[in-house]
This record gives sequence, C-alpha cells and structure tokens, in this order.
Amino acid sequence: GLDRKERQAQAAVLAEWAASAIRRGPTIVLGDLNAFPGSRVHALLSRELRDIGAESPRSMRTFPSSLPVATIDYIF
Repeated sequence: GLDRKERQAQAAVLAEWAASAIRRGPTIVLGDLNAFPGSRVHALLSRELRDIGAESPRSMRTFPSSLPVATIDYIF
C-alpha cells in the first residue's frame, strides 16, 4: 500500500487533473482513498470537487467492511 506522503502526492495530481476536467464539463471522481474526512488527501480533493457523501443524508461509512464506522472511500 501507499504511505501517507504517497497518497498526498497522488491526491495533489488528481486534484490538478480534476480542476482541468471540471472546466470541460461535469466530472465524477470516486475511489478507495484510504483517507479520513478532514485529512490532507480529502482536503486537497475537496478544494476542486464536492464530496457527495458529506452531503448525503445517509451514512457513507465504508470501513471496516464488517461494521463500517468510518469513511475512507469517496464519491466526488
């Protein structure tokens, strides 16, 4: 797996791509980010994209799969 710095670097590249894609039209990004809400990774992506889970009235908890209590997977 990726360590924290690697996830942050990938999120920065993805956020840059998203900013460009948004200018061309509707954009959907989803993935298993292994990042908690409020983390640096989540913050980087939330600058350019709307976190649908944060806006949902239903729980978007995904971790651990047996009894989810935290969100680490996202739809933007």
